[in-house]
Amino acid sequence: NLLITNLTNVDRLNNFEVKNTIKLLKDLGYIDKRESYIQIVANLKINDYKYDLVKKIETDHTLSKFLIRNRKKNVFTKEFRTNRIVKTIIVIPTQSELELYDEIRLYLAKIYNSSLSNKKNVGIGFVITTLQKLLTSSKFAFLKSLERRLKDIERFKNFFLSPDAIKEENPEYYELELEEQYIDSEINGIFRNKSKKEINDETINLLNHERILKEFYDKLMKLPYDSKSDKLLDLLNKIFRINPQEKVIIFTQFVDTLKFLKRIIEEQNRNYDVELFYGGLDKTQKDEAVEKFRSSSQLGILLSTEIGGEGRNFQFCRIMINYDLPWNPMKLEQRIGRLDRIGQKSLEIYIYNFFMEGTVETDVIHALVKRINLFEESIGILEPIIGIIEKDFKNVLFAEDDGKKRKNLNKFYRTLDEEIRKAKEIEMQLDDLMIDKRSFQMEGLVSSLASNRNVKLTHNELYLLFRNFFKLKNHFYGTLYSAGEFKEKTNDTSNQDKFQSKINIHEPLLSNTRYSLLKEYEGTFNLELARDKEEIDFFA
Repeated sequence: NLLITNLTNVDRLNNFEVKNTIKLLKDLGYIDKRESYIQIVANLKINDYKYDLVKKIETDHTLSKFLIRNRKKNVFTKEFRTNRIVKTIIVIPTQSELELYDEIRLYLAKIYNSSLSNKKNVGIGFVITTLQKLLTSSKFAFLKSLERRLKDIERFKNFFLSPDAIKEENPEYYELELEEQYIDSEINGIFRNKSKKEINDETINLLNHERILKEFYDKLMKLPYDSKSDKLLDLLNKIFRINPQEKVIIFTQFVDTLKFLKRIIEEQNRNYDVELFYGGLDKTQKDEAVEKFRSSSQLGILLSTEIGGEGRNFQFCRIMINYDLPWNPMKLEQRIGRLDRIGQKSLEIYIYNFFMEGTVETDVIHALVKRINLFEESIGILEPIIGIIEKDFKNVLFAEDDGKKRKNLNKFYRTLDEEIRKAKEIEMQLDDLMIDKRSFQMEGLVSSLASNRNVKLTHNELYLLFRNFFKLKNHFYGTLYSAGEFKEKTNDTSNQDKFQSKINIHEPLLSNTRYSLLKEYEGTFNLELARDKEEIDFFA
């Protein structure tokens, strides 16, 4: 790529760049090493000579004929690319909040490390990891999880508890913190084919576990503060004062946190329009939530779980708040990608990231931010190392003493630096395999459009073509309805746009085509509507 670029722009190179280009051409065998510098410079001014060199280079890079890579930075000049404004929100927890966080983290670390050495505890590591994420997401989400766990323990101990078995408690051994999807299979498996003594031992462990969870639950309930949610409310107030009609997406990983935030936000200010977007909603509910968010005349807030980071685009929104941060940087990139897209109406998007001062997660995420420009630019080249990052993240998080935590954190830094170096080397090798000159270039598009004389149908003409086709032989092949016609025919009261259309395909067309067609399609021929409401299919 460097050679292709330099040969194409040789007249613009300075003397140093020309010398290095000639040296590289000689080293790679594209020109005779015995040829003089003056003669080569003269030859490089001849277009046919340069063209032959470029063809030789392309011949050595056969993949460039089949693989074309388009990068946003190549497609759009800098003034048309969205600028990411990243702001860090440091939450200073109270002493009591931080002490309880450390106490619970160490408790979870004991279970996690115990599960690594016990192959029978399948799934426990995953559950403990989830609980740790809940802990830093919100107090409310962790409390709701504790409530579910305590109910599960109560349910199972009633089946297996033998009163004379409770002789001695062992608070150092806790092994049955299981998420809902594991509860039935795992706990039943623990008691299946066990002797009475083994069942009694497991039951005692359950009781120890229950006691610890109840202690944590009571301590959390007594905490009068929630420093993190208070900070969020302050931030929303500032945004509201600047622009009362702003659109804000708040991401969290957990539905419990989502519902908690909706309640406290609505309690604080009735001038906010708050909508929920998560996996438990059906398509219609999701579409309605997005539409209400888009069309709100007040401060519009969309509270979204991770599923909102996939499949939906929000180019009409420019502010994103990461209330909690997933450990996988690619998930963060997916979140940002919902706003930082082609068609984003603002030249700047604002990303607010919440960090809890004094937590292990903050130490690790800050390391990622510093080393891989997390949030500020695309991190696609680092995808192969994500698995390593997550594994080392857990080693730091579940260290049971400060000395081991510092040791694991330093190891994490070293590993991260080394893996980033390797990833960048691989990216450079990939650059050498593919010639970017065949990738999309804005200048090429403009010249292509200027010389293009092909006649294309407008969207209105396409609509008329479809409409007239489906009128043939008294709607023999099907029927195309506008939204108004369909409402009148069916007494439909839904809030459909006037530019929406519905197509019913009749049997003669369904049975006489080699394509697999549905009986019914809903969408629009209107480009502007399709851009504004991407949940509506676009007929083109």
